[in-house]
Amino acid sequence: MAGPGACEALGKGVCTPGAAPCRREGTDYPPITVEAAAAQLNLPITVVAGDGTGAPKQTQAIAEGGNVFAVGDDKPDAKKHLVCELEQHTGATLTECINQEGFPNTEANGGWCYSQVPVIVGPQCQKLGAPGTVRFFGKSEPRNGSEVFTYCITGS
Repeated sequence: MAGPGACEALGKGVCTPGAAPCRREGTDYPPITVEAAAAQLNLPITVVAGDGTGAPKQTQAIAEGGNVFAVGDDKPDAKKHLVCELEQHTGATLTECINQEGFPNTEANGGWCYSQVPVIVGPQCQKLGAPGTVRFFGKSEPRNGSEVFTYCITGS
């Protein structure tokens, strides 16, 4: 099972919810305790039944052992799903991520940005009316089987 720092062990740009560097001092979203972060998360996860069918379920996240988990079932032996935050690029790195088609996908650039630059969004997404795209870099790219949630927040 996971332990303290489990999200951070996945790669640069991945944080335990509420932790720095995903949360920054001096912004509207400073670092907070893992318990406070879990209390803020009520996630629409997909719960897979024994027959392989999946169904959405609103799940209140829990803090346990220094980590945040979503638990898809009320049973004592229910599977716990580790919940992590991804760091948003800032400063010059953010500007490059938004605008540079060849922005290097290295572990050093772990994190994400949102771009509305046409060459980044691509013609297929533009044809579908997508105004922009989220770009993941480094080891912060969601793993196979992950569920990704985006929340639009404003801050400094």
